[in-house]
Amino acid sequence: MKLILEHGFNVEKGGAQSINRLERPMGNRGYQVECKRYGRLGLFGVRLYGKKIAQRFADDLAKETQPVSIVAHSNGAHVVNLALWLFAETYSRPAPVHRIVYLSPALNRKTKYPPLPMDRIHVFHTERDMAVKFSELLIAHPWGGAGAYGMSSIGYVNHDFTVEVDAHSAWFADHMLEFTADRINEVLR
Repeated sequence: MKLILEHGFNVEKGGAQSINRLERPMGNRGYQVECKRYGRLGLFGVRLYGKKIAQRFADDLAKETQPVSIVAHSNGAHVVNLALWLFAETYSRPAPVHRIVYLSPALNRKTKYPPLPMDRIHVFHTERDMAVKFSELLIAHPWGGAGAYGMSSIGYVNHDFTVEVDAHSAWFADHMLEFTADRINEVLR
């Protein structure tokens, strides 16, 4: 099965030191992994280019011949969520998605569930995620504290990893890669 990895907003080298570190562990678990790279954005870049990036992601999904799974970190969850709405609007059908996992998503906890052919998105969160706690304070910004507290909207399944994961991007630390890959694999299968 194809697995798409979508990185956050403030990363170097297209996520090479964050979510894209999961490329090999997930490949070792039998996935055909594609790492998306929309580039490094600051806060204003997210506001200015977020919809354009999400539309590109939606258009890429339209080219898929089989359902894909997606794992998105931080702003990547915002990009994916918006892309799923834009896909339905642009192509008048749900996106061809099998399963989705959001790692420390920079989403508002009340973000509405997108139109999908499946009934849930898995949200891996940790209360020790200070980055998304800070993002809740941003005025007129689409982000929120879901990465710390999970989602409160229907359709999302929360998985609390506060004990195991001690920071926003700790999922990708050397000692955490296999743990993270195993937890993702459990919900994607």
